[in-house]
Amino acid sequence: MSDPRGDPPTFEIDTELLRPRSRGTLRLRSADPTDPPSIEFPGMRDPSDANRIAEVYQRGIEVAGHKDIRRLCPAASLQARSAEDLRHLIRANSYSSPKSQGPARWASAPATAR
Repeated sequence: MSDPRGDPPTFEIDTELLRPRSRGTLRLRSADPTDPPSIEFPGMRDPSDANRIAEVYQRGIEVAGHKDIRRLCPAASLQARSAEDLRHLIRANSYSSPKSQGPARWASAPATAR
């Protein structure tokens, strides 16, 4: 919430969907196991993801506007937006953060059958 260099305090909230409905793809490029796979991140393909992030953004504005936060960061900018403007902002600035969504085996050596 503060900068050790003496800059004015700032307050930021980063949002993330832990279970997005949008899905990307992972495909083999060829039969050659040394070729890297083709990975396409999901972005915001499912409109409900942008709507859910918009809800979180609105909640973040409520948190940032709390009197205790405002006391620490009085210059915090709270920009309420229309629902449509907010969805557009989210789609324009969203990014995918890849993570394993289930059990996976990560190994440096090929797995062997037993």
